[in-house]
Amino acid sequence: MKPCVGSEMYTAKTTSVVVEDTLRLIAGHLPDLMHIHMDRNTTDASEATIKSLRPDFLCWVNGALVLKGEEKAQSRQLEAAIKELTTKMSSAWAAGLVPDKRPPCMLAFAAAGTLLQFFCIQPPESDGDRVQATPISAALDLTTALGRLRALTASCNIWRLLAGYASQAPTVPLESGHVTRSPDGLRTYCLLPGFVRKSIASFATEQAPFASFEVLQDVYSKMSKPEHRRNIIQVYNIEGHAGPQLLNDVYTVHLAPVGVPCQGAPTDLRILAGAVSGVLRGLAALHSEGFVHRDVRWPNVIFLPAERRWLLIDLEHAGLHDCDCSGAPYPLQHWSQRTLDAGGKYTFRSDLRMVAEQLLCGGVTLDEGGRDLRRQLLSGQLTAAAALEHEWLVGSGLE
Repeated sequence: MKPCVGSEMYTAKTTSVVVEDTLRLIAGHLPDLMHIHMDRNTTDASEATIKSLRPDFLCWVNGALVLKGEEKAQSRQLEAAIKELTTKMSSAWAAGLVPDKRPPCMLAFAAAGTLLQFFCIQPPESDGDRVQATPISAALDLTTALGRLRALTASCNIWRLLAGYASQAPTVPLESGHVTRSPDGLRTYCLLPGFVRKSIASFATEQAPFASFEVLQDVYSKMSKPEHRRNIIQVYNIEGHAGPQLLNDVYTVHLAPVGVPCQGAPTDLRILAGAVSGVLRGLAALHSEGFVHRDVRWPNVIFLPAERRWLLIDLEHAGLHDCDCSGAPYPLQHWSQRTLDAGGKYTFRSDLRMVAEQLLCGGVTLDEGGRDLRRQLLSGQLTAAAALEHEWLVGSGLE
């Protein structure tokens, strides 16, 4: 195998054969040793922010980003590739996701033209420290047989290091840099340093019928007020811009803090009460500004492991209180026949009925206090702020 030269695509093809294919070959013969998968960056112009912050090559083991690579077209650009190793994703997982564990050192390679060099990336001790890229190989010339042999040997040794890490590694719930796509391909989510990037393509037809771009701008702006920031998901300021963006019919918003999406109701009543309290705080913030969420369910709740609290997310179906939802494109999938108020209006009470029906049903048997809260939410007797004073939530002791 002799490397092709002339473009970054050719460099990627060469490193794919030497590094990626070697790891895949070994993984295919040892499938039970560890959970490993790899990905490469996109050339899609609509994802320029991702490309600027995400390594060219990524490899995760048990959810941790433990190997990455940067690639340049010409051999003279090797130093530029090495520099990018220290500026793009230097931690194996997002801060706070595994609060009791220190991220491991990361392995990496820089490739430029026909040159390939391997490194160890030491995560910074604190915010003010610089990321260090320490060479663990010479710059290998892949035009020579000896250079290719040494590169393949290094790739095999990297496998050994990854296998050693996997034997004692924690499972990381969210993979840094991994792009998740909806089944229809129109929605993407990517965890980048400090925030999640969410995008919706074909916004005019897919999302605008439920919530206009202007409404979403307004709701995220109002939720960024100091009194609301801790209680609900926030826009993240990147490159001097905070708030949703709409360009070429692609909606994009950067969101923080980073948390673990809930898959269903906690089975422990105290934990459930803490989660419901977190959701109600988010609804109270929305309601105080005249907005409703309209999609209150577990997948739209995240857990912050380091802080042991829950946060309401996904404001893309938000609307104004007392909005008319009697006709198409409504109802939403998870509404029930009693979600809307008279005349097909979605109100503050509608959000609270969704709390009762989506969060306080299934997965756990409620005690009398939980059942009483659920009855009052269903009957419309409580506001979100008043529900937070219910003894079942006050006594949870989780927040």
